[in-house]
Amino acid sequence: MIWWGRRSDAKQERFGHAAFANLLAAVFLVAAMVLHDPNFRFIAIAIAFASTLCMVVPFWAIPGNFLSGASAAGGIAAVSAMGVTGGFVAPFFVGYMKGLTGDFKAGFLAIAVFGIVVSVIFYLVGSAQQRARDAANVIADARG
Repeated sequence: MIWWGRRSDAKQERFGHAAFANLLAAVFLVAAMVLHDPNFRFIAIAIAFASTLCMVVPFWAIPGNFLSGASAAGGIAAVSAMGVTGGFVAPFFVGYMKGLTGDFKAGFLAIAVFGIVVSVIFYLVGSAQQRARDAANVIADARG
């Protein structure tokens, strides 16, 4: 987690780091649901959890990258609200799906699919932001 945050800081890139860590978490969550050996399942869950923690570091830094003042405070509050909401909804959803299907797998797989979708969105937003930054640099260089 510390290394991932330092890497994100050094590269000044948040969206891609958050997207990759979240995608890795989703992939290993799916792996944990399809593996039958308890040792491998434990390892997959541990990697999924560690990847989730690695995603948190660049995710929290995103609002401060392009917001300032009161809007930065609002962005940080939005990140906090998403975390609190996810902390309630995810376990509730997994329990609800267990009640419907009799197994935890459906709930965890749905959360993994959601994680993959969020990763793609993060990647696309980050790519668009990078293209805009590159275009602004080209214009500034042409003027300078």
